[in-house]
Amino acid sequence: MNWLPALDPKLPKYRALYQAIVSAVEAGDLRVGARLPTHRAMADELGITVGVVTKAYALAMREGFLQSRVGSGTFVALRGQGFTPFPQQGRAPQNLLDLSISIAPPNPRRADILGRSLQQMTDQTDVLHDAVQYHHASGEWRARQAMAGLMDLCGITVSPDELLLTMGGQHGLTLACDVLLRDQGHLATAEIGYLGIVGLARMRSLKLVAIPLKNGALDVDAIEGRAKQQRIDAVYVTPDFHNPTGVSLDSMARQRLALLAEAYDFWIIEDSVHTVIGRDKPPAMFELAPDRTITVFSTAKLLAGGIRLGAIRVPASHRDQFATAIKLHAWMVPPLLCHLVGQWMESGEAGALLEWQRSEMQARQELAIRYLAPWLAHRPEPGCFYLWLQMERPGQSQVLGLRLLEQGIKVGQGAPFWIGAGPAPDCIRLCLSPAYNRDTLENALRLMAKELRAQHDEFVTV
Repeated sequence: MNWLPALDPKLPKYRALYQAIVSAVEAGDLRVGARLPTHRAMADELGITVGVVTKAYALAMREGFLQSRVGSGTFVALRGQGFTPFPQQGRAPQNLLDLSISIAPPNPRRADILGRSLQQMTDQTDVLHDAVQYHHASGEWRARQAMAGLMDLCGITVSPDELLLTMGGQHGLTLACDVLLRDQGHLATAEIGYLGIVGLARMRSLKLVAIPLKNGALDVDAIEGRAKQQRIDAVYVTPDFHNPTGVSLDSMARQRLALLAEAYDFWIIEDSVHTVIGRDKPPAMFELAPDRTITVFSTAKLLAGGIRLGAIRVPASHRDQFATAIKLHAWMVPPLLCHLVGQWMESGEAGALLEWQRSEMQARQELAIRYLAPWLAHRPEPGCFYLWLQMERPGQSQVLGLRLLEQGIKVGQGAPFWIGAGPAPDCIRLCLSPAYNRDTLENALRLMAKELRAQHDEFVTV
């Protein structure tokens, strides 16, 4: 990248460089993913000190215009081209099928169950009284017991005493970063990974260490190579259904990661919000490295996205610190949500919803494989909400995305998930869960396959 700015002489040098970066990004002269000169190279070319460049780059990073990738350099971040860590904005219009978002598949029974539960609560004076009281930041034991029960349905065996309640999975990740990592802490994560952890790291001024994938899952062996070269304070991992590829870590990779955490003294932030329903699965990371793992769990992908109740499993050594952080963030989780999930667990409604979801997602995956098998980067694992589709040539995902959008279907692009060096992969993340029913999904899959075949024919013809 040979971009060099002209500095406004009326401004302090660091402010002038910062303003030049912002102006270039907004004008499109610096595009997403463009690599800026090193601090030393920029300083030498402009005749300023390295400290001035560092201050300007840091300001641009705090404002979201730049991102630093450890070992790779400084790059233009997604925000500069109108992106945010979460591209979807609120609820999709009625005429748009948004297959870019990962949500629990629609089930009309959820609203009915919610209505009955709320009606029951109005008849329970003790519940209503309790719901308007202050509670302990860790959450009441009955609510933690309900969350432990829900985790058990997903094959995650944990004691209620090990859990603290949160307002969803993203809140749990925020707590983990705030407690375990300080400003400029080094967080290792997959080079193609979850938007929420990337956005959080940038907001907290953490240093992202990009780890490559191996067959669609985090390459655990590559972590050791990075750890030998630089400090790693924590590794973020989704053992089940890596987002966005949908591939899970096998038992050997999980055991290897646990050993590396001990050998190189780093934390494991285990994201189990997307997880397998059922008990036939490899061990959770906290079972292999109990004193070095924070496990994040939520009802969002299992019961309903609007029920913002989550839990984090925390080692005893850090439980007080996390409880204090919860107080500083929000004081406590609303008790009404806790009572609601407790009722769903005790009545068996939660288990019934999970069984329906497991069956429904299996059927949706079979539909997707039927139509999109030639473009699957990785075969989806049972229960996963999304597919990672590999395009045949550069730029195809953008063309396909626009064509589908014109026909009322929105899909996710690969670029927002990318933090590695070099160009982002030309891929699409397709979520199968948001469609109201299978017929709606099948129509969208059929249309998507038609567009992909048409683009292939155009490419071959050219």
